[in-house]
Amino acid sequence: MGLWSVPGTQRRRGVQASRLKLTRALNEAGLATQASLAERIADLEGLDAAPRDMVNRAFREQPVEVRSLDRIANALGVPAHTLYRTADEPEPAAAAPQERAGARR
Repeated sequence: MGLWSVPGTQRRRGVQASRLKLTRALNEAGLATQASLAERIADLEGLDAAPRDMVNRAFREQPVEVRSLDRIANALGVPAHTLYRTADEPEPAAAAPQERAGARR
């Protein structure tokens, strides 16, 4: 049985951006926050709402659509390929499980 036929598993599509490269490009573009980047994308594309979730997913190194990374790169004024996470970069840290309030130990 293949990985994708195992119940409870989900195939992850898209590309991963490098948080380090995104942060560097954000600073070089003169932007201070991810929210300001999302606002710039909204302004450039004439959107009513800023795509904050998309920007946040990219900065968390979660898979995003290639087109999404193109949009981010355009707003930062860099080629999209310069933001891709490469094999020589360490794996993103797995989110630590949060303890439930009042959970027994």
